[in-house]
Amino acid sequence: MNLLNYSTKDPEILTHNQKVTRLYRATLRKLYSFHLRGYRPEKDIFHRSIQRAHQDFEELLALEPKSQDYDKLANKYEDWLAKYYEPLMVLEECRPYASTSGRYLIWADGVLGFDPFGYYSHSRLTSEKRPDEFFPYFEVYPMNDSKWGVGEIFDIEFDDTDYERLYLEKRA
Repeated sequence: MNLLNYSTKDPEILTHNQKVTRLYRATLRKLYSFHLRGYRPEKDIFHRSIQRAHQDFEELLALEPKSQDYDKLANKYEDWLAKYYEPLMVLEECRPYASTSGRYLIWADGVLGFDPFGYYSHSRLTSEKRPDEFFPYFEVYPMNDSKWGVGEIFDIEFDDTDYERLYLEKRA
């Protein structure tokens, strides 16, 4: 939860101001997703919640970081964010620690320079190296664009036998 609340794995390295503002930002995002996204936006409840959060975080900024009141109020919002954790929030590509932001490949210079048919050369129209029209296309780095397919790694002992197909073949 630290990555989502504080945008860092270890919030102890942050200053008092950074901790409070990052927790406030996470709270605002959660309130927005609760009250304004979806089927029926509740603007009045959203504005009251924002106003209450703003008052609490102003108080949190004024408190000493080691005080009990600070811990109590910070834990209130950390627990609230953990209670209403939304797994889809991790899949948004614009977030710095989103799981989908790691799907994009970073190409090395050697791979970027590979251009066997002169497609990216400056004189592309006059290039002599042309593939014939039946040249097959093979993905060198296949990627699954489905966000539900990220990280499908199974153990060697995993039984992936299609028992339904075997049953239907037996019946036929």
